[in-house]
Amino acid sequence: MTIPSKRQYGAARLAFMYFAPPAAWGVQLVIGYGLIALACASGTKIAFDVLTVVAGVVTLTAGVISFASWHHRGIAELETTPNSDEFLAAAGVVLAMIFFLLIAGTGISGAFLNACSPISMTLP
Repeated sequence: MTIPSKRQYGAARLAFMYFAPPAAWGVQLVIGYGLIALACASGTKIAFDVLTVVAGVVTLTAGVISFASWHHRGIAELETTPNSDEFLAAAGVVLAMIFFLLIAGTGISGAFLNACSPISMTLP
């Protein structure tokens, strides 16, 4: 087993910071849609709530890593022109904020709306 170099770890971390928040929201939407249908049949929405919490934690983790990386690069390298790593770190912070709000909104709407609404039920 080889230890990844600093550059490989940095690239993987930058990819996680940038792609994890939209991926977490997408997974929440796709899997959550099926879980709400399952909640109608079983009577409990606990699986949807767990999925929402996991997606929120992934997004917050990406946001904290993005902020720490952005803050560290901003202090350590006082350059007049930002490089691509600094841009991805700053964009990761913004993406984490936006997608956390979307995940929270989806989770709140799933928590308060009836899973078995009459309009979605099949006709006899």
